[in-house]
Amino acid sequence: MKKFIVLPLILSVMGVSMVSARAQQQSGELPELLWYVLGDPQPDTAEVCAAVNEYIKDKVGARLRIVQVSDYFNKLPMVIAGQETFDFAWTNGSLIYQYVPRGAWLPLDNLLSQYGQNIVKGSPPAALEGAKVNGQIYGLSIQSQLNSTTVAVIEKQWLDRFNLKAEDIKSFQDLDPLLAGLKRELPNLSFVPGNFAWQLTYGYDSLGVEPGYIKMSDPNLKVVNIYATPEYKEIISLTRSWFEKGYIRADAVTQPDLTQDKLAGRAPVEIDWVYSVGSEITRAEQHGGREMVHAFLSDSVVNTNTVTSCMTSVSATSKNPELAMKFLDLMMADAYLFNLITRGIEGKHWTRIDKDHIRLNQDGGYYLGSLGEWVYMRPTLLYLTEGETPTRWADALEVAMQATPSPILGFAFDTEPVANEVANCTAVVKQYELQLITGSVDPNRVLPEFLAALEAAGSAKVIAEQQRQLDAWKLTKR
Repeated sequence: MKKFIVLPLILSVMGVSMVSARAQQQSGELPELLWYVLGDPQPDTAEVCAAVNEYIKDKVGARLRIVQVSDYFNKLPMVIAGQETFDFAWTNGSLIYQYVPRGAWLPLDNLLSQYGQNIVKGSPPAALEGAKVNGQIYGLSIQSQLNSTTVAVIEKQWLDRFNLKAEDIKSFQDLDPLLAGLKRELPNLSFVPGNFAWQLTYGYDSLGVEPGYIKMSDPNLKVVNIYATPEYKEIISLTRSWFEKGYIRADAVTQPDLTQDKLAGRAPVEIDWVYSVGSEITRAEQHGGREMVHAFLSDSVVNTNTVTSCMTSVSATSKNPELAMKFLDLMMADAYLFNLITRGIEGKHWTRIDKDHIRLNQDGGYYLGSLGEWVYMRPTLLYLTEGETPTRWADALEVAMQATPSPILGFAFDTEPVANEVANCTAVVKQYELQLITGSVDPNRVLPEFLAALEAAGSAKVIAEQQRQLDAWKLTKR
């Protein structure tokens, strides 16, 4: 795997940073920490930051400025390309793997050892291991959602109506009686298996780019083309039968958004790859207040994709990386600070209704919605909202800690040797896969076309390179 040499720049940045911070403090002006986060800009962000700054001025010795960006995956790359100065940002695996080779992010190992004791103490080992590239940590993961579990999310009223139990639904095939009953009762049933995570149900884990996967039970960790496996043929044959029976809506490929259908009761079942303890309340809000239950279709697994799906990284252009880490470490341990950033100001953006619960003001000028739970690092510190059980986040962290680590946790594929082939394969998957997984096309006719297109795009070369890098990575784990 190619090693990326960015150490001189990093040492230069870190060496200058403390001098810069001291100079600003001597002038009476605290250094400003600029934080880019995913989400819609809020009218009261500046007011919240002012309250944060009053609280952290003596604890951190810095000021915070939050910039919320809705068009995040277009805007942040422009910020990085322009080498603009900022301190930290929300990231994910794609943003890490794409920009570590370009020196955009600082390795965090030394910063964590000096200034991140709360982060290290509160992080399951998988959270740090899974965020490594070339053996160094480049992102701080959300602490309670490290695990991935394929789940069917179902309106409970329909299980009761059909005398079915969620615990008896353990496979995709087990959904058939439920979907059949729903079709009889709801002629306009909207079911779109888009975020299917079927690979997890069959025990596969991704190497980060299409089409390479490994079977987690395989001691040899052989990389395979997931779309050429018997399991893929099985699942797309099943969804094709669902499509032909009318369970899956005819425009599933072009109109995958079920937001309005869920509210209206036309989409009483969905499949997702993320289960969070206590999320039934959030799901119920999405489904017009109707009670929701989960049926588990896979074991709970911690893999690199889930660990890196939501992180915070420190910019290599930061003038004050030490202060950035000090702030993040304080936020990891300080419930008042964490809720000030994620919930806003008490009395304006939320009110306390009892000793354990608060009520959010969605029209108060600072409402992050679910982003307040998963964009930031430690939702276990969140004040509970109405109806949430007191142990929700503690239970979620316990579930994450008990999940089975993938045997390739921490492996990061360097795409550079096969960049063209990866781009070509990604385009082919985008062209074919949604049609097949939604059952919108006949797999007997289209799957051979799909596999031939992948072969022409260079899938064999990608898989060979993935296998080479994985074999080398395995040697470092002995």
